[in-house]
Amino acid sequence: MTYKLSSRHIAVNLLLLTGISVLAGFAAAMCWWWLVLCLVVFIVAVSWKLVKYVATGYHQITFFIRAIKNEDTSLRFPDGTGSRNMDELHKSLNELNEMLRDVKQKSRIQARFFSEILQNIASGVMVYNQNGFVSATNSAMRKMLQIKVLTHINQLERVDPEFRRQLDMLEGGQKKVLQIVVRDEPVQVVVRCTQIQLKDELVKLITIQDIQGEMERKELDSWIKLIRVMSHEIMNSLTPVTSITQTLQQMWKRNDFNTTWPNPELVDSTIKGLDVIGERATGLIRFVESYRMLARVPDVHPENISVIALFERLSILTSPYKEASETALVFRYPVSPFEIRADEQLLVQMVLNLVKNAFEALVNMVDGTITVDCHPLHNAHFVLTVSDNGPGISPEIASEIFIPFFTTKANGNGVGLSYSRQLAGAHGGTLKCTSVPGHTVFKIEI
Repeated sequence: MTYKLSSRHIAVNLLLLTGISVLAGFAAAMCWWWLVLCLVVFIVAVSWKLVKYVATGYHQITFFIRAIKNEDTSLRFPDGTGSRNMDELHKSLNELNEMLRDVKQKSRIQARFFSEILQNIASGVMVYNQNGFVSATNSAMRKMLQIKVLTHINQLERVDPEFRRQLDMLEGGQKKVLQIVVRDEPVQVVVRCTQIQLKDELVKLITIQDIQGEMERKELDSWIKLIRVMSHEIMNSLTPVTSITQTLQQMWKRNDFNTTWPNPELVDSTIKGLDVIGERATGLIRFVESYRMLARVPDVHPENISVIALFERLSILTSPYKEASETALVFRYPVSPFEIRADEQLLVQMVLNLVKNAFEALVNMVDGTITVDCHPLHNAHFVLTVSDNGPGISPEIASEIFIPFFTTKANGNGVGLSYSRQLAGAHGGTLKCTSVPGHTVFKIEI
């Protein structure tokens, strides 16, 4: 509509100028100079008006294009200019501006949507160009590499120079199993590389997945399923045995079978045997119940926790261990107070399990010391360690200490470390152990 009106307006003015020019030529031929002068003035006025009309439209369109280039979609042209043609032009530009604003808003929503997906996936993701500048990375990648900000791949030199070199060798479509050494701790990962052409720029999309962590989660899930099945079957068998045993005990004690039973010793032996059966069945039920908690992961309710307040609470709760042992328990309070985010009840339970195990490992040791420490990491994450100077964990069993039911203690049930690792996993974190003679460290990273 705007184009038709503008074309019609220009055509009318051009026809008018043509007609007046012919008339001026005729007047000049007749030597009507006064008429020629009037017509020339009229021609100049119409030409000026036409030039102004075209220049105004050109100026408005140019101004609109510049605003779009500057990503300014707040521009709005007035409606009531007194010119129908200009009003139509302004209306069309405003409609186009609204369309561009909607597209821009949808793009922002889509970008935020993909950004949230990127930040919440478990695999590490990094995008960088041929010059090594990183344009995108997610929290999983930064957490895996233990780095706060990643803007250039050269920063990986400070993490693991060999890993940085391996990234340079990766080509599009390749997948490799690599090992990253982060703070002296090796992590086995699967690295995938994809090359993407973005306009005139070729970028690499790198995804990293922690193999060990994934295997631990799958292993734990398998144990949980096994425990659920075993607990169900054992409880279904034990419950009627316990009930029948109790009924028989009551009947024999009342001597319901025969009031003149000739052999009292047989009655006493039978009652004692039933007592033993009942006790063992009840004990077995309690034993199964202790393992069923592995199959019931509690809900995690994260909150901000002061590390100083956490250590003070742990110091009180560990008082019985300290009073019953000569081992020293040291809490390293932070110089600068900070907060961590976790479920306080579950975190306390994890630390108490680790401290209890450390006390038991140092029970016969002189000058034994247990140290509890906590350090903040990037993006509100933290690492809490429980270390001791005990004899350490034998390499033969180091890989089995987190397996449910595994224990080296005479009275242990093999649940504590497995359950603690499960609680750490429920937080989205990990529980790991490194041990050499004289220095054992359990590290909770959330």
